Amino acid sequence: MGTHGASERRRQDKARRRRICHDQEFARAKKISLEAESLERAILSRGSRGKMFFGTLLMGRYITRLKRLQDNKSLLNEGAWRALAAAPVVDSVVIKAGATWTTAPDVFGRHGWPEQILWGVDQVIDVCRLVRTGNIIGAISVARAQLERWTLNIAHHHKLGFSDEEPTGALIKRAWDTYPRISAEIDMAEAWLQMSEWLHGRGGIQEALELDWMLSDLSAPNSVTAPSSAMAIYHKVCTVIEVVFRQVRGAAHVLAEETGQHGFGSALQRGYQVEELPEDDWIIKLLGPAEPVISLGETGEELRQVGLRYRYAVSSSVVRESMKKGLSQKLAIDALIERRARAVERERVAYQHEYDALGKLELGWLMARLFRYIAISEASIIASRWVVGVERTALASAAAALRSAYWLWLEDTDQAMSCVRVVLEQTCRARAWRVKPNRASRAESAGGVASPARWVEAAGWKRISVLSRALGEFAHVSPNSKWSGARKILTELQPSEDGQSEFTARGHALDSAAYLLAHEIAARFEEASTDLAQCFRQAVTLLDAADHEDDIERLLMRGLSKKDATLGDNDFDFSAFTSVT
Repeated sequence: MGTHGASERRRQDKARRRRICHDQEFARAKKISLEAESLERAILSRGSRGKMFFGTLLMGRYITRLKRLQDNKSLLNEGAWRALAAAPVVDSVVIKAGATWTTAPDVFGRHGWPEQILWGVDQVIDVCRLVRTGNIIGAISVARAQLERWTLNIAHHHKLGFSDEEPTGALIKRAWDTYPRISAEIDMAEAWLQMSEWLHGRGGIQEALELDWMLSDLSAPNSVTAPSSAMAIYHKVCTVIEVVFRQVRGAAHVLAEETGQHGFGSALQRGYQVEELPEDDWIIKLLGPAEPVISLGETGEELRQVGLRYRYAVSSSVVRESMKKGLSQKLAIDALIERRARAVERERVAYQHEYDALGKLELGWLMARLFRYIAISEASIIASRWVVGVERTALASAAAALRSAYWLWLEDTDQAMSCVRVVLEQTCRARAWRVKPNRASRAESAGGVASPARWVEAAGWKRISVLSRALGEFAHVSPNSKWSGARKILTELQPSEDGQSEFTARGHALDSAAYLLAHEIAARFEEASTDLAQCFRQAVTLLDAADHEDDIERLLMRGLSKKDATLGDNDFDFSAFTSVT
C-alpha cells in the first residue's frame, strides 16, 4: 500500500510540474510576435523544448478564442433568438405527431414527415450553435443547405414545379417570392448567392475571418469585441436561418392541424419579441465539440439530464397549453442544450460500438488527432498574417473551415464534408498563388466561375478532382443529390478497404484535406525559416518533408485510379422528400 501511495504521489508531482511548465510557456507565448523571425528565435532558444512551446502556442490560441467568445453574445442576434424561442413549440407538435428524439444527425434515418420537420429544427439550432461559437464557415454551410432544403418544401407545397435546368438561385427567388412579406424583407436568392460566395472565399468573408485572428491574439486585451463588419456577416446568417425557420414552423402548423393539435397556430406564426439578449456566456462550454472529455464526463451527464427534462416538459399537457399562450426564452435555451444531449448520446453509442468491436477505446489517439486539426488550423491563421489579399483570405478560410469540419465530424454528420470541401478548395487556392501565381491570377479573375475543380487543377493536384467532386455533392441539398454515391467514392479513396471502411470514409477525407493544408503551411514556413518548418512537422504533422510528399503522391494516385468514378443515382424521391399537404 505504501509503495502504491508513493507511486501515485510521484505521478501527481510529475503532472503538476507539467502543468506549471505549460502555464509558464503559455505566459511567455503571450509576449512573442508571430512574425517568422520571432517564432524562430523563440523555438531555437528553447532547444529540445521548442516543439512543446510551439504546440502550447497553437493550442493556447484556440483556447483563448473560446474564452473570449463568452463575451461576444451579440454574435447570436435577436433573429436567432426568435427562432430558438419557437423551437420548443415545433418540438412539441412533431413529437406528439409521432416523431422520436432520434440521434440520427442527417436526413437519413429520419423516418416520416414529423421527423423531417424535427431535422429542420435540429439544423436551425445547430446553425445558432455554430454562430455563437464563432464557427462561421460551418454556420454558413448548414444555413445554405437548409435554405435549399426548405425552398424545395415551398416549391412542392405551392405546386410551383421546376426543372433540372433551372438555376438554384432562380428557383429560390421564385419560391420565396410567394411570400410577399418575406421578399420585401430579404431577397433569399441574393442571400443564397452571398453565402455561396463566402464559402468560396469571396464576397468579403475576410471581414468575418478577421474575428478569428482578433479572438485568438494572445497579446490582445482579455476582452475582444467583434467589429461591426464581422458582425454583419454573422447577423446575415442569423437572419437567413430565422426566415428559413418560418417555413419549418409553417410545416409544423399544417402538421398540428392535420393531427388534431389545435390551438398552436398563434404560437407557431407569431413573431417572438426579444427584449434583451440573454446572458449566455456560461453556455459556451456546453456548445463546444463533442470531445470524449465532454461526452463521457460529468458535463455529458449534465447535458443528458437537461435533455431528458426538456423532452418531458414539451410533451407534458401543462407546458403544451402554456406554449399556446406565449413563448419562453428559458425553454429556448433548453432546446439548444437538448441537441447537445443527443450529441452526447450519439457519441456514447459510437464509443460503445468501438469498444465492442475492438475491446478497447483509443481515446488518446482521438485526442491526438483533434490536437493536430486544431494546430494545423491555428498555424494556417498565423501563416495568413504573412501575406495579403486573396492569399490571406484563402489561408484564413481554410483554417476556419477545418475547425468547423472537425467539430461537425465529431457530430457524425455529412455536413462536415461541405466544410472539408472548403478546406480543400482554399488550400489549393493558396498553393496556386504560391507556386503558379500567373495561373492563380487568371483563375481569380474568373470570379464566380472559379470553381473548386479549377483551383484543384491550378494547384497541380488535378488527380484528386474526384475527391473535390465527391465533397461537393455534400455541399447542397437538392432532388438530384447523390450523397450515397459520394460516400462510396470517399470510401474507395482510402488506402485499403476493410469491414470498417464505410465508417472511416469521412474521417479519411478530413485527414486528407487537413494534411494537404498542413503541407502548404509547412512549405510557407520553410520559405520563412527552415527551423520553424521542422518544428511544425515535429510538433504537429509527425511527418518529415519527404514522407509528407510521399503520402500526398499516394493520395493523388488513388484519386487518379478513381477519376472515372460516377456518383450513381439520386438519393431522394422529390415528393417523398418534401411531403406536406
